[in-house]
Amino acid sequence: VVSGGVAILGLAHHLQHPKLAIKTAHPKQPKSAWSGHLLTMTTAGPKTAGTLLMMIGPAVTLCIFTIVVGVSMQYASSPSVNRAGSWLTWTSVFELLSNGG
Repeated sequence: VVSGGVAILGLAHHLQHPKLAIKTAHPKQPKSAWSGHLLTMTTAGPKTAGTLLMMIGPAVTLCIFTIVVGVSMQYASSPSVNRAGSWLTWTSVFELLSNGG
């Protein structure tokens, strides 16, 4: 619910300021890289804290929610659910840290 709300706020923010600033790929990227189109991205509006929050807010919120679910699964009585919760927690932490870059 929270992630969906932040996504709707991000869409509303983008519709109020529809100017897109096209970003180019990293200068050290090989010219023949097949993933070049994946590395090129656009951002809506100026680079402010609010714009950054609207861009990464839903992903970070989802990671935090998944960490909470994983930790709650670790307190289950079943050993298999306990292990699954541990894996879910650690993979969510790694995903959250990978979004920090």
